[in-house]
Amino acid sequence: SYLWSQLKKTKVAPIWNLAAERTNGYAWFMKANMPAFSLDGSIIDPKMLKLSTGKLHLPMELQAARQTVGSSTIVVSWVNDANLKGKRLDDELMAVSATDGHYSALTPTGLLRSTQGGTFILPVKPADATHIYLFFASQDGLDYTESVCFEI
Repeated sequence: SYLWSQLKKTKVAPIWNLAAERTNGYAWFMKANMPAFSLDGSIIDPKMLKLSTGKLHLPMELQAARQTVGSSTIVVSWVNDANLKGKRLDDELMAVSATDGHYSALTPTGLLRSTQGGTFILPVKPADATHIYLFFASQDGLDYTESVCFEI
């Protein structure tokens, strides 16, 4: 519940509300993320946590790393499916950074699927992020991919 209340402020809630077909976004988020939590409510592994869900497919070989140690610049790359066409090439890469249970605002990176990579600057808060969650959003904000977590 505490995590959801934090993420609700980052505009993650609308993603889950859109994806929830027979329930609400909160219930869908909790069901999808239960395996990431221990019995005491702490996160077992940040990489198990899903901040986004949806019907869009992730590109292949998605990678993310700091440009240099301690840098706030993130370098990303991916490979598009050869059959990907049209408006899917305009999906934008979104990011949420995290450290010690604190999450940044949902941040558009300005990178489109068609670019197959690039760089962006981490959000200022939280400082010294240890993980970044990446996912793609359609230009109309109605479709998303599942998120992927990278330790940075």
